[in-house]
Formats: sequence, structure tokens, C-alpha cells
Amino acid sequence: LLQLQVDGKVVITSNENSWKVSAGPILYNSLYNGEVFDSRVQQKLEGWSSSNFDGSKWALATLAVSEANNATLTSQLFDPIRHVSFRDPVSIMSPSPGVQVVDFGQNQA
Repeated sequence: LLQLQVDGKVVITSNENSWKVSAGPILYNSLYNGEVFDSRVQQKLEGWSSSNFDGSKWALATLAVSEANNATLTSQLFDPIRHVSFRDPVSIMSPSPGVQVVDFGQNQA
């Protein structure tokens, strides 16, 4: 079931049970700890918004039952995490075999 309301008016309503779902490439994000993004997942989703996309391997959506069903929908608290600049490393150290520590000279979060 989907009901989208804008300024108190119902804009879209749908109750069909053919909706499909798939995991996205953002595995984790945090205002302070940055983001974990899996490009392999992104590649599998290429073209998902086109009319000829094959979503046959996607799972059918199920109704989530939780306390969140009774929550009030509000805007997000923070601006979205975005790419804002490039930084060259100040130094790259290798404290042990197979381990590299890259110092960018400031917190990247």
C-alpha cells in the first residue's frame, strides 16, 4: 500500500501487491563515520529505472510490521552525505604487510 500526500492532499494511492525490492549499494552511512558503498551492487542495478529493466530476480515486497508503522513521517535531520571535495594524501604508511594507513591531514567524515 502506498499513499503519498502533499499539503494534506492525496496525490498517489496504490494497493497492488506486485511491488518488488532489492538492496541498494549504500550499505552504511553516518554523519560522522562516512559511507560504505558497494559498487558491485550498483552495477547490478544499472538501468533499474528504465521500462525495459529485468527485475525478475528481485524479491516481492512484504509489509513491514513494527512501531514505525505508527510513526509520524518527518524530514531528515541532516543534509544528505555528498561528495564535496578531493584531497591528496599527506602520507601513506605501511605499518605491517598488507596494511596501509592513508593520512589526509584531516577528518574525512
